[in-house]
Amino acid sequence: MFEAFQDIESFTPIKTSLNPSFEDYDKQRKKELDEWFAEELLSKPLSEMNATEGYHDIVLQVIEVNTYQNRSILQVWDTTKPSFETSRPYMSNTVKPVDNSTEELLRIINENQMSVFVTVFDEHSIDAMNLKPLDFIVIFNLSIKTDRRNSSFHTLTLNSGYKFGKCIRNVKPNSYLGIFSNI
Repeated sequence: MFEAFQDIESFTPIKTSLNPSFEDYDKQRKKELDEWFAEELLSKPLSEMNATEGYHDIVLQVIEVNTYQNRSILQVWDTTKPSFETSRPYMSNTVKPVDNSTEELLRIINENQMSVFVTVFDEHSIDAMNLKPLDFIVIFNLSIKTDRRNSSFHTLTLNSGYKFGKCIRNVKPNSYLGIFSNI
């Protein structure tokens, strides 16, 4: 797997040979693949998804995280207005300290309905507890489905387990994805 969301400087290849070599050509090819992967992830904004049911890999910015027993609800956005709506779940009204510019950004996002809600379960909820507002993340294998109770809304979930690459990964600022998305 390409690590377009990891720090550019910290790459250490897995060695399966007794005398491994990682030549300049290999470094250049890895760079090309990382850049391609970053561009691929950024090519699918919420505004262009048309609520296509299925599984998606997507880059998002965290607005708020609320954790309950075996799940967390993430309020996230990707700087575009989503082409679909998600049901607004009950989220605690706990006031979290933020600076004035962050508070203004959050107000604009909420007023213009530019965010969606993602429910993550079990081990992914544990990962979500470490997220902070304004963190950039990649969610791999995010499930998007029409809401059972209201067909004009959609549910976004990251179900339990790691099969098929399901996970949440932090985007490092000094990664190809961080650089391409101007974090």
